Amino acid sequence: MKKIIRIAFIMLFGLAFLVSCDKETNFADLTDDWKPGGTEYYLQFIDAAQSFETGVTDLGGFIDITTPISVALLGSPQSTDINIDLVVDDSTTIEPQMYEMSASSITIPAGQTSGSFVLTAYADEMPVDEWLDLVLVIDAGDKNAPVGDTLKYKLKRIAFCPLLDDSELAGDWTGSDDWDNPTQVVTWVDGGTSDFMINGLNVGWMEGWWGEVITDQVPLVMILYPNGSLEIVEQYYITSTWNGAPQPTYNLSATGKWDNCKKEMVIDYVLHQGGEPLSYSFTETIALITK
Repeated sequence: MKKIIRIAFIMLFGLAFLVSCDKETNFADLTDDWKPGGTEYYLQFIDAAQSFETGVTDLGGFIDITTPISVALLGSPQSTDINIDLVVDDSTTIEPQMYEMSASSITIPAGQTSGSFVLTAYADEMPVDEWLDLVLVIDAGDKNAPVGDTLKYKLKRIAFCPLLDDSELAGDWTGSDDWDNPTQVVTWVDGGTSDFMINGLNVGWMEGWWGEVITDQVPLVMILYPNGSLEIVEQYYITSTWNGAPQPTYNLSATGKWDNCKKEMVIDYVLHQGGEPLSYSFTETIALITK
């Protein structure tokens, strides 16, 4: 055993020495070229691979994708501006009318180590729910860095079907919660108040895993916001018993999102009992049953 340990120690020491030498050599190569005031430098993109999806305003309108595209100088800052041409690669799939760059090239000002311009992708021009690629290549000859001289951004306009009326999401829903309990939910628009109502959340967990008997349950008012989000402001929901003994009443609050294209809802909610939230979280993912 001692012999094995001794051999292992020698191997580890030798490996550490090799790694140390390799780091020293690489560092020397870099610092020899990039001394203060030196003219040797290379250029590469900052964050060369990213994905972006459009958003939706509070009123349900699409938000264009806006993001900087930046190039960094690897080396000493230069005494004059560096102008960097970029070439749109043939693998680009986003059409020219779908995007705009705020400049045709990037400038790194004298004394600085990076420069950028703004990319805008126009949601109204993009196809729905389809990833598009913008691929740019730095055209700086021998100043291109060995890696990072190609940028690939993936851009997508999300599928979003605005609600013309809350009744579009009224009906019977089915799905499950993140505890693997089946969910049966009913939604409707109250004829008197025009509130969007929902009933049936958490029943599978309450009567299954939690083991309580529901003795009273009322529908909940759910707010459907135009931008695809939803909310249930904390309100009374359930009264129950356990082993025949009445339990403190339950309130429920929730946030989440609705999808009128897929007729789906994802609801993240909290149960409150006796004025305090339970130390459990719940997410129900449900789909509207086709009428």
